[in-house]
Amino acid sequence: MMAIEIACPSLPSDVLWGEINHSLSRISALLKEKGFRLLDASAWSDEKERVIFLLELQEGKLPEAEFHLGPTAIFPGDEERFLEKHLKNPRTIAGPFISGDRWCVVRRRGDTDAREVLEESLPGMKLSPDIAMEMRRGFSLVSAGELIKRSWEMPELMPKIFMFLRKRPLWLE
Repeated sequence: MMAIEIACPSLPSDVLWGEINHSLSRISALLKEKGFRLLDASAWSDEKERVIFLLELQEGKLPEAEFHLGPTAIFPGDEERFLEKHLKNPRTIAGPFISGDRWCVVRRRGDTDAREVLEESLPGMKLSPDIAMEMRRGFSLVSAGELIKRSWEMPELMPKIFMFLRKRPLWLE
């Protein structure tokens, strides 16, 4: 689990939460696009000083290599484009080869560390306008342990973290 903390923009509550939810979906999409398995994503704000995006990833670091499935081997046009793209590509570690009826390669990943992806991407991402402005002003990436320690300073955050990690509603016992 990791969290992104920013200053809270001064907005009416309904507008703020619209921007928070839109930005959270963009951040989630970025991580998924880069190959990270996002288990859960949520946000919390005191609506005055802080906005915290909570992200639960299956892993914070991905393996250096990935298996990439290409087109079926029976369509010459798709096959040629795949071979041209991957045959002499420096990211290709193994292949191209046929597995079953599909062309495949094993290639180096571009990004393997979720923290680095977020540090590099967040300042320039197309998030909601006020959230994007606060991201450009500064954000901090906080680990789960650090966030739990700091939640003692923000007691109103503690129930959110508890429910985020527990997943099961309290009424379902």
